[in-house]
Amino acid sequence: ISCYGLSDGELFLSVNGGTAPYSFVWSNGAISQNLLNLPANTYTVFITDQNNCTTSSTYILTQPPQLLANAGSDFIVCGQSFALLSATSPPIGIGYWQVISSDSVIVFSDSTSANCTISNLGVGDNTLLWTVTDGLCSDDDPITVTSATQIDAIGGIDRKVCGDDVNLNATRPEFGYGYWTALSPGLLIADSLKAFTGVTGLSYGNNSFLWTVVNGTCRDSVVVNIFRRDTLDCLPRIEMPTAFSPNFDGSNDYLIIKGLEEYPDNEIMVYNRWGQVVYRQNNYRNDWYGLDEGGYPLADGTYFIIIRARYIDKVYNTYIDLRR
Repeated sequence: ISCYGLSDGELFLSVNGGTAPYSFVWSNGAISQNLLNLPANTYTVFITDQNNCTTSSTYILTQPPQLLANAGSDFIVCGQSFALLSATSPPIGIGYWQVISSDSVIVFSDSTSANCTISNLGVGDNTLLWTVTDGLCSDDDPITVTSATQIDAIGGIDRKVCGDDVNLNATRPEFGYGYWTALSPGLLIADSLKAFTGVTGLSYGNNSFLWTVVNGTCRDSVVVNIFRRDTLDCLPRIEMPTAFSPNFDGSNDYLIIKGLEEYPDNEIMVYNRWGQVVYRQNNYRNDWYGLDEGGYPLADGTYFIIIRARYIDKVYNTYIDLRR
């Protein structure tokens, strides 16, 4: 007696010798020569020919565990040509990766490892197949790895400002959308979905904002810092002149000290070359046109000027040339 088909729940017998026809009796009660749809078990067959000669044979039908390939879920990588595959390792048998479709030659770090790195991904969809096999049975599962274009969030430069409001100026993304998030308390963004938008409620010191760009599952973020300066730091600088010509020709007739208008609590003193005070004025308003304290025109020459801005407690001085 020979048997073939000891898998897939089937037993097929071939009988040599004896005198046909034969009768078959199986240990499970079947009386046919061949058995189908059997569960795993031990089976014994008794065969009798027409001369009542009898023989028997026992067969063991095994059923290995069902193979189930799991390649993982489809995913997207952003701006990179490599990825990590995470399939489920088979409890028995082996597994291996192969490329189904890609516009590039994908390289596996180890094509027989469930968790391996692939490189040289093509832009767009790359379809791979994870196959597990025990030598008799096999199963496979496809996965698609999509390589998307890199996203760069451009939020603008860090700045120092005066006052409690500012305009944020990010670069609007070509694809997808962007949005602002206030990282510091008390800030009010006019429209967080616009790249260019106003903000109020800045606190003194640093105020942080996050600009995020999203395109599908790809995203990128950047922090923008706006530093609100102290009130004193925001006052204009005082710029001392070097000459003026009080001849009433409509040009440079008065001693103009730029920025002094922001410091009304001030004092100006003008000295001649012998160190004598020839002009003194509190709360100077850029209105001196070269007269001494008696109201007479000063002679042409070089004079030394001192300006004291009391609000910021600073003193400025310079030499000035008076020419009519």
